[in-house]
Amino acid sequence: MGHVSFHGTNPACTAFGLFGPRGSFSHTPMPFSKFSVLRAFARKIGNFMPRRRVTNIHYYAAEDDDDDDDDDDTLVPPSTTVSLHRHVTYSINIDTDRTSVRTTFYEAPSSPKRPRLSLAESPTCATPSDGADFHASEPLDLEYICNRLEDIEADLQPRRRTAGDRPLLEWIPKADQFLSELLRLEGRGDFTSIDCPTCAGGIPTYRCMDCHDAALYCKECTVTHHIWNPLHRIQYWTGTHFRRVTLKALGLRIQLGHAVGVQCANPQQAFGNDFVVLDVCGIHEVSVDFCACELALPHTIQLLRFRWYPATSVNPKTAATFALLEHFHLLSVQSKISGFEFYLSLARRTDNTGVSPPKDRYHSFMLMVHEWRHLKMMKRAGRGNDPGELHSTLPSEDTDTWLLAVKGWEDDSSCPNPFEIKRSTLSQAAIRLQLAEEDAEALRTGKATILHEDFTASSMIVVGLELEEHQRRLKVDAAALGQHATDLQRAKLIERQNTLQRKIDAWREHVPLLLPSAVCNKIPCDTSLLEQEWRLRHAQAHDVLNDLRGHLELRSHLYKYKDRFVRGQHHNTRARTIITGVQSKVDADVSRYRTAQAALVSMAAILGKSGWQAALWPLNDGDVRHVTEGEDGESEGRRTLSWIWKACGAVVECDKDGRVQEHLQDSLRREWCKARARAYRWWEECKLLEEEMRRVLAFHVWMAQRWRGLLDRQVFTSPGYMEGANAYAHRQAEIRLEMHNKCTFAWRHVQEWLSLQDSAPPFTQD
Repeated sequence: MGHVSFHGTNPACTAFGLFGPRGSFSHTPMPFSKFSVLRAFARKIGNFMPRRRVTNIHYYAAEDDDDDDDDDDTLVPPSTTVSLHRHVTYSINIDTDRTSVRTTFYEAPSSPKRPRLSLAESPTCATPSDGADFHASEPLDLEYICNRLEDIEADLQPRRRTAGDRPLLEWIPKADQFLSELLRLEGRGDFTSIDCPTCAGGIPTYRCMDCHDAALYCKECTVTHHIWNPLHRIQYWTGTHFRRVTLKALGLRIQLGHAVGVQCANPQQAFGNDFVVLDVCGIHEVSVDFCACELALPHTIQLLRFRWYPATSVNPKTAATFALLEHFHLLSVQSKISGFEFYLSLARRTDNTGVSPPKDRYHSFMLMVHEWRHLKMMKRAGRGNDPGELHSTLPSEDTDTWLLAVKGWEDDSSCPNPFEIKRSTLSQAAIRLQLAEEDAEALRTGKATILHEDFTASSMIVVGLELEEHQRRLKVDAAALGQHATDLQRAKLIERQNTLQRKIDAWREHVPLLLPSAVCNKIPCDTSLLEQEWRLRHAQAHDVLNDLRGHLELRSHLYKYKDRFVRGQHHNTRARTIITGVQSKVDADVSRYRTAQAALVSMAAILGKSGWQAALWPLNDGDVRHVTEGEDGESEGRRTLSWIWKACGAVVECDKDGRVQEHLQDSLRREWCKARARAYRWWEECKLLEEEMRRVLAFHVWMAQRWRGLLDRQVFTSPGYMEGANAYAHRQAEIRLEMHNKCTFAWRHVQEWLSLQDSAPPFTQD
């Protein structure tokens, strides 16, 4: 019996039952073709599978219950737990169609890292050890196995690539052909006839960019063909290239209120003959005629029935097609595109060079989009099928009365406000209002009992009631506080008690001090006392300004430090706390200065002081800012300093006009130096900008010459391709010249503006 062995652990063969783990395949002589298939497939499987060692060790634990230590039973593995290697050999006899299986166990080394054995020491199938033979009860179908092996071999082979797998590689050799066709469309192509194909009388010089027909027609035929398509884009053949032209310029007028193609007997032109329509293909200026017959519908209804959505309800001059609104609605939902970007794409599609930009209708477009979405929402909710859904639930008498009340209040605000709910209930606020009115009447008649110059008896009682309410709440909370209250709860209660006590003692804190400056305008006062307070108040005002400037410098530094170096919530909170503390000091300085300045004002007239107000101005909230800060809305170049940085110190002598005799303050000097440096930098930027403008103009001229240099290149042999290439070159050259002319017109006053800087002081003192 012939014997062939295949060693290794191939997963595919193991799945079919051919090979055991690290086993061999033995059989009797069989046809050579089947052997070659199996051997070739095993070799290919070995090439495809990664070469790695697979540990295939089975552990058997058997106890020796025989007392006579008889070791004749060679089929039973050793009684102790050892590592065995199983080797399976399959033998097939084709004559008897029987299969025999031999399983052999080898004892593996105990070390996990098995040493590499030599070829002589390795066990082979030719010299098997003691084992057992097992005969399979079912025959092995070699034909079925060979067919399955062929299927697996076919699956393992890579699929043959086709042209559809890499279409870009197929397109690259034809890219020049595609480009040539695009250039050919820039010319007239095959439509070079001198007669119009429709009327055979006019000169064909116009073609439509949106129609599928690329033929050229005369002016009259072009207008006639586009009565049903008034928003198509038209091109005019100049003799060298195509140029954009509108149907409005060709004389097309769109009649509304009648069927398409029917002229109204009494047409009414749109307001100013300036109507703009927004469509998917761009922004169009059209001539619109409304129907003004006796039974004509409103202009908005005529536009809606033409599937144009008006931007306004009165004298509409802008509309958008339903197709555009539906297109943007879906596009904004799916791609999240903004309305501004979508409108810019429409403007770019109308004119991508910027030479003749369309009229700005962005705000009108967004208004129409909002209204369109709202109408769509109501339509899908069924509101259109039941217009009286809300009104039908309320009586018409009530709604009519409410409507009159709302209109009356809108016309005259003194009428009762229908949006307010009035209930006749007794409240403490109403009683306070009544008491205040009674006090006013008593003061008017002279029957009032005056207890305080700022408070009446009723107001003092109101304050007492409020204090009583605070005491009552505090008692309730104190009683609810248990024996095991936390320190935090007790601290909060004590803080509330302290707050209440401060409110009770607030009357004593507001007692006036009656200094000479406070009573000098009411009663006679000693001049020496006024002079002493004047000197002290004058010095106090200057000291407060110095403190205020220092605190503003500190606050500015803290803000800059926080923005540059502080990160994280914890550190930002601490920095913010420090800045808040500095801000409280700034507020205190402002209050102190205003008190001192008010005292100086009251004493100046009596003492005859003058000139001091030039240095000590009234301090407004807008004046309290850093030297580098400007007022709201001021740019860096137009920023003005606050007067607090121009005021002299208390130790510096000032004249009657408040001018500093010796020197300016350091902050003012530093700010002046910074302003001068900024002026020089802007002067440099102006020079650079002037040079950039010159280069832009020169570049446009150079590009126009470059495109003209590409004319009549012998690249194409066909006249159609040559005409298209020349037409594209002419069009690009014309675009560059138009851009040059637009820039020249927009920058025509720049030289005049730049000449003004030569007389500025910072540029004449170097």
